[in-house]
Amino acid sequence: MSTLTICTFNIRFGSAKDGVNAWDKRRDILFRTIDRINPDILCVQEAEQFQINEILAGVTCTKFGCIGEGRNGGAYGEHTPIFYNTSRLAVDQSDTFWLTDGDSTRTGPPAWGANLPRITTWASFRLLPASASRFLVFNTHLDNESPSAREHSTSMIVKRIRDLSTPDVNAAFVTGDFNNLSSSANELEVFREDGFFDTFEATMNRPTEDRAPSFGTFHGFTGRAYSSIPKIDFVWLKRLKEGMEVREAGIIRDGEQGLYPSDHFAVYTVVQVAK
Repeated sequence: MSTLTICTFNIRFGSAKDGVNAWDKRRDILFRTIDRINPDILCVQEAEQFQINEILAGVTCTKFGCIGEGRNGGAYGEHTPIFYNTSRLAVDQSDTFWLTDGDSTRTGPPAWGANLPRITTWASFRLLPASASRFLVFNTHLDNESPSAREHSTSMIVKRIRDLSTPDVNAAFVTGDFNNLSSSANELEVFREDGFFDTFEATMNRPTEDRAPSFGTFHGFTGRAYSSIPKIDFVWLKRLKEGMEVREAGIIRDGEQGLYPSDHFAVYTVVQVAK
């Protein structure tokens, strides 16, 4: 048996005019937070290309590879990249697609009332040394304004996962910032109805409450989750075969002397994998 640690982290776009919380003031705290989590797969939202480059150079826990392009194409715009431990994981396939009702292979205008173009980056991985089975990871950042866009986007992601779920795929993960207004929002129910479950909730003795501050993941650089916002950052799992079990999950609230690595908390899960 082997374990994998998967983390999702909205790191707040680095060009934001955030004053004392600007990227250059919190960057090293973010690196140290990632080092403490020591993820095999790190799924990030809002990353600009320079932030990706600095994470690759500044995180010391492992040698990361990185997959994904920006929502404006290539290196431009915010990314939803997937960082992965190159000593433990091999990439079979990967891509970035646009969440749109048009051509999903290239950048275009926002769809379904979204305020910005939205993307998903995905990859299929094998554990090293070469495993006969694969698992999928999809990383996304849903729209913050349009419920319709969020629901259409999750439906599109679920369909793409079904299309890629060949017999050698034993599980699929979906990570990201979902911007849901409640824990029963339609965009989340799309996943549940397809067999996905929230790995954090699976480790609790009861369902997470919509407004419970202890479970919230957006804190606006305060270190305390907003009581008016439910948990919006997720690591979802769909088991297609036996052999992928959740052993641990949590929300990382690390800060240093009143500074925090982002305006979101990181969320992680540890799964046990049968080789």
